[in-house]
Order: sequence, then C-alpha cells, then structure tokens
Amino acid sequence: MSSRLQLAIWVCATALFAGLYILRPRVETHEIVREVPHDVVREVTVTKEVKVPVEVVKEVPVEKIVQVDKPIPADYVAAYAFSDAVRRAASLSSDNCLTGVSSVRVNVTVPQVISQYVNEDEVRTKVELTLRQSGVPVRSESPFWIYYVIDALKPDDPSYQYLIVYTTTTSLGEDGYLLQRNNGVYHTVVGTYQSGHFGYAGTQKIHDAILDSAKIEAERFANTWLRVNQK
Repeated sequence: MSSRLQLAIWVCATALFAGLYILRPRVETHEIVREVPHDVVREVTVTKEVKVPVEVVKEVPVEKIVQVDKPIPADYVAAYAFSDAVRRAASLSSDNCLTGVSSVRVNVTVPQVISQYVNEDEVRTKVELTLRQSGVPVRSESPFWIYYVIDALKPDDPSYQYLIVYTTTTSLGEDGYLLQRNNGVYHTVVGTYQSGHFGYAGTQKIHDAILDSAKIEAERFANTWLRVNQK
C-alpha cells in the first residue's frame, strides 16, 4: 500500500473520531452534597431531691435517786413548807375571814365625850356576854382580839347641846406578816374582819344606846363566826 493511501486512511479515521467526539451527548456533572443529620448534644442538669430521714430524739424523763448522806436541815424543811403555804394561800373574804378563829378576847375604847355616861367595863361586859350567849368562846389568852372602838361628838350648836352622835367599829385583829414592803418581812396586827354602827341619842339615853349598839355588833360578829365554825 502506498504511503498516500495510508495517509488518506489515517486522516479519514482521525476525522471520524473527531466528529464522533464532537457530536457525542454532553453529560453535565454536578457535585451532590448530602446533608448528614447529626445529633445535637445538650447538657442538662437534673436536680434530684433526696429525702434523708431525720431522727427525732424523744425526751424521756429520767428519775435518779440521789443518796444524801445527811438529812435535810429542819430550817430548810420549814422554809419550804412556809413558801408552799404562801403560794397556796387563799384570799380572805367576808365569807371565810373568821374560819379557824377558835376563841376571842375583847378590847374596848370609849372616848372622853361619853365616858361620864358609860365606861369601858360596862361596854366590854355587854360585848363578852353577848358573844358567850351566842356560842363564841371568849378567853383571856386568845390570840384573836376583838377591838370595839367608839367615837362620839357633841354638836357645837347650843340647840343640840344634849345630843350625842356616835359611831362604833368592830374589828378582829390577829398576828400577821407583811412580806413585800421594801423587800422585807414585818410583824404586825392584821385586821381580818370589820363592821360598824352609827347612832345618836340624848344625854339621858346615851348609856342605853351605847350598850344596845354593843349588843348589835356582838351579835353580828357571832352570826358570821357561827356560819363558818359551826360543826
């Protein structure tokens, strides 16, 4: 084969391949990016409440016997008894002020204004006799005193020169103690009963009027005493 023919064949082949290459369908290439899902990690703080049982301590009374080598002094015992009696003391009233009064003795005071008409002995006798007749014991050594005090006056008006106005006071006195004054203890006579009477009379009648008042006051005391001391 001649060289010209070979050249012609090579040229034709080259042209054919070039045409096929140019005329071939074009394929576009795209880069595909695939989204891959991923987990998002979040930090979450969880607070867990833990209940811790609390032990309740119960108070249990404990009695402990203490051995004392020596007995408690009598002064301490007496002081405690006195303190306890004061703490438990009841209040006195008109209903119980004469409770426990075993007997009485009488003291009488008569003022100068009427002393020429009636004397202390007469009044004392009337009071004591009325008390005894009513059932109240009267003894000279009794720790309970009945103080029967009379006050009297004459008016300044000459029109009433024969008139005497008087009052009587009956009270029961007994030994007592003040515990709170100036943080000290004081011994005194304490009045636990009191009543009174008022009257007036002429000079010719004043003697009988005073004795009648003494009887009325003594009976009033006796009635109060019998109400709380009768067996």
